[in-house]
Amino acid sequence: MKKIVALLLSVLLVCAFCALAGSSIAAAETEELTPVTLTYSTLLGDDRPGVEGVRMLARKVNEKLGGEYLTVDIYGSNTLGTGATMLDDVLSGVTDIGHILVSSHTSRLPLCALFQTPGAATFLSTESANCAFTEYLQTLQPSELDGLVVLYTCANGPGAIVTNFEAHSMDDLKGRQIRCTATTADVLKAWGCNPITLEWSECYEAMRSHLIEGIYTNTGACADGTFDDIVDYLIYAPWYNDCEIYAISRERFDSLHPAMQQAILEAAAEVQDEFMLTLKDIAVNPFPNIVHFVQSIKGIIFFPQEEVDRMSDAIAATVAETKAGELDKKGINGSEALALIRELADRNNAIPGYDDSAYKEALFGLGANVLE
Repeated sequence: MKKIVALLLSVLLVCAFCALAGSSIAAAETEELTPVTLTYSTLLGDDRPGVEGVRMLARKVNEKLGGEYLTVDIYGSNTLGTGATMLDDVLSGVTDIGHILVSSHTSRLPLCALFQTPGAATFLSTESANCAFTEYLQTLQPSELDGLVVLYTCANGPGAIVTNFEAHSMDDLKGRQIRCTATTADVLKAWGCNPITLEWSECYEAMRSHLIEGIYTNTGACADGTFDDIVDYLIYAPWYNDCEIYAISRERFDSLHPAMQQAILEAAAEVQDEFMLTLKDIAVNPFPNIVHFVQSIKGIIFFPQEEVDRMSDAIAATVAETKAGELDKKGINGSEALALIRELADRNNAIPGYDDSAYKEALFGLGANVLE
């Protein structure tokens, strides 16, 4: 399946961007090629796992071109542009390649944001979410991305509700003070929680001092923030899905030598398949911070399927379908896009190995206390 995804992405990108045909680059095509340095900006530290993707991209490009033709200078921790301005930073040339968080640009990327809207679909694994997001963008070709050449993407897939109390149903969450963002407040309301909007930087102290009882987020964020000393439980949350886009501006891409363009597109498809597809899957990539986190907390909880369905139904209409309807009124076909998201989720969740079984097995293998 991974090889099929890579081939499909490569073919579509090559066709879409009029790159040179074929999978190899002849020596004659590189005769006038001169070395190029591209900048890469991310809000994360330059030692974070996602940065390896752009390093891999540069290595693969140089292998294809047969020399050191591409260098990528990495700027982490908002040192070149910021996460909040990354879309404009790429389009304006502040940075060449940008790590664009869809959640930071929801008004500018409405169809991308719809994909990650809770209630749009439930994704059982990182692989399922990643494959679906890739195909979603390929199918829709949303005009909101017209100024960009998308190199590869990442969809986190299942997130987490981390708490200092044990819960096994939606009823156990009712009345609890749960941190959220402005875009997920309605989700928690639909589940009967008391949503508390806080900046991420304030969450640790709020949990430590018991001002809040839980956070609706993702496992990696808590692990990176060493939340294991203030969190007791992690509830597996297939309704949560953050999407990321790694892109270069169309203008900057078009300024590159055709052989460099082709090499970048081919390398990007391989990075998607070999690295980004499973980046957030602890069964494949048990990063030390994740391992420490899941081993340190009291338990990881998987709700019964009937509770998952109940919570999905509670937010399907009140959140996702409402959002799709708002897009329809603006002349953006949100309802059609939402139907596509659900179709892709069903298809990819059904692929062997793309359900939550590998995740559970990995947790057991790491010695985590899994509660069902």
